[in-house]
Amino acid sequence: MHNIFKLPMILLLACGLTALAGMSGAYAQTGGMGSMHMGSMHSGRESHPACNGRGKVMAMDTKSMHITLAHGNIPGMMSAMTMAYPVSTARILNGIHVGDSVTFTMSSKNGNDVISALAVIPKK
Repeated sequence: MHNIFKLPMILLLACGLTALAGMSGAYAQTGGMGSMHMGSMHSGRESHPACNGRGKVMAMDTKSMHITLAHGNIPGMMSAMTMAYPVSTARILNGIHVGDSVTFTMSSKNGNDVISALAVIPKK
């Protein structure tokens, strides 16, 4: 799929999920997809089993405890996308830098997705 079509499709999906959850306007889109915080988008499910993924760190905000990941498909959970996610604790971000390739565990907290574990993939 051409890159020009990816952003509109992601935006359409995000808007549809927000409307379904009854949270119209729950996310800010002032700085592109990097400002969209997954934790503010209630998924409509109370919880889900923890799942693992791989991605690249695009941005970090230690003050708000969010990390923006460009991640691959997470089977049974979500398609590949770039999204900001809350982290369960600030120490998860220790030793992580923008540009790092990482593995992560995504858990559910109060019905929202949260990164509960993060590890840098060593460069070869």
